Amino acid sequence: MREVQSTDPDAEAGHLWTQMDGPLQEQCRAALLQLFERETNADVQHRIADAVAEVARIQSEYGEWPELLSLLFGAAQANHSEGLLMSLMRVLAAVPEIIENRPQDIGTVSLVLQTCINQASGKVRLEAIRALVSIVYVLSDEEDGDRRMASAVLKSF
Repeated sequence: MREVQSTDPDAEAGHLWTQMDGPLQEQCRAALLQLFERETNADVQHRIADAVAEVARIQSEYGEWPELLSLLFGAAQANHSEGLLMSLMRVLAAVPEIIENRPQDIGTVSLVLQTCINQASGKVRLEAIRALVSIVYVLSDEEDGDRRMASAVLKSF
């Protein structure tokens, strides 16, 4: 156990994830999202959001996480709690790369950000602004197509 603790936790988590077979990864992702959606304690939900972000970061190297994207993209239409909206924005701020290869969804992402920025809760608005800044930073640092995506996100505000 001490040996594991002394290594780089991100590298260890990535290595562990790649050692799992597909069905086990799917079960882990499903269980994590289920906890993520159902948790009502804000502190616990933020911790789960951090775990979701870490799995999303690792997963982004090997493929998409469609269920997370569906939950994120549905935030504009659904009646989610303040805590879940904050947590979704935390995930997006932590791992903006999950939308990097999805130019077809930039309008939906913009709508989600607008919805969250227009919430009554200052906490949700702050998390949405953090997510917006992260997205623009990541996309503007990439190729021309990504810069156009960043520009499209900013033009929606």
